[in-house]
Amino acid sequence: MTIVPILVVGAAGLLAYYLTKEDEGKPGAGVKGIPGAAANVPRPQDDPTRIPYSWPDGSVTQTQPAVGIAIHQAIASGDPTYMQNTAKQLRHFGWTVEAAKLESIAKQVKSGKAGSAAMPAVSLPTTPARTSPDLPSQLLTQLQAVVTRQSPAEMRRFATTLRVAGFNEAAASLEAAAAVVEQANASQPVTALPAPAAIPVPAALPPQPTTPVVVRQTPEVRQTTPVITPKATPTVTSTPRRKAADILVRHLAVDNPPKRKENTELVKQYQALAGRTTDGKYGMGDAKSLAEAASGGHVPPPPRYWPKTTYAKAVKQYEAWLYTKKAEDPARAGEWAAALATARRYYPS
Repeated sequence: MTIVPILVVGAAGLLAYYLTKEDEGKPGAGVKGIPGAAANVPRPQDDPTRIPYSWPDGSVTQTQPAVGIAIHQAIASGDPTYMQNTAKQLRHFGWTVEAAKLESIAKQVKSGKAGSAAMPAVSLPTTPARTSPDLPSQLLTQLQAVVTRQSPAEMRRFATTLRVAGFNEAAASLEAAAAVVEQANASQPVTALPAPAAIPVPAALPPQPTTPVVVRQTPEVRQTTPVITPKATPTVTSTPRRKAADILVRHLAVDNPPKRKENTELVKQYQALAGRTTDGKYGMGDAKSLAEAASGGHVPPPPRYWPKTTYAKAVKQYEAWLYTKKAEDPARAGEWAAALATARRYYPS
């Protein structure tokens, strides 16, 4: 897997915070929380979720998502004081390795040796990150894609998906990262613009010829404002089909049993409620039906059973369908891309 979040926040929140004088010299004392810094990250023992973070020198650290966002935000500011204060907060919360690395970058920037603090493109590791508890590869790929795009709303939606799947630590981690991004975006300072240069005005303008304006009378037209009755917001109800779809997706994507070791009763139960052939084999048609609104609009796990004689044609049709869904659902483009990358995981046998 080659998807690694190079957490691009842009010019997010060039804010600074300082230790109070009376608390200087005390471990962790005087650390103040400020939006966009490291105030919203958990301690290492509280959240074991880890994803790869790429440093400007190309090295990669397995760290918690909210920690990576706070670090990149500080580096992207180009302000060594901001970096040092963020490092103090990280050290206070127990992220000593990341704090030391950030302090080293702050010293280089302060001395003028580091040049621009912008994040360069780096070579990405080819091995997937490990989490504790381990996330399935499909969920991990989706998590990394969501963190890379840094949309707080999308991050919270995917956190709900993780929590439903039983990965509470990863869900809390992603929600903390969403709070960091959201607060940083809301706290960006307004830069004063320079006053515009004065425009010279001639002392006297030459007389301009005037053209008589002819006003035509038009009959008065009465306009009536239509009365719009607001429509009630539709309530999403959990139907037996939706429940069966949720259970099946969790079984295939999270439990991830080997092929031919699936719980065929769960597959048959969903197939019956979705009007599919109840053969207990999760195939392309079943996968497509999971994306329907009646099933909850899931990004489906890869099909496990394909027709032997028409496999090449069927898998191309399925991939074309995934491309279409990715274009139609930009908010989950990363999840559809992950589904596309794993579409051919299982071969007919």
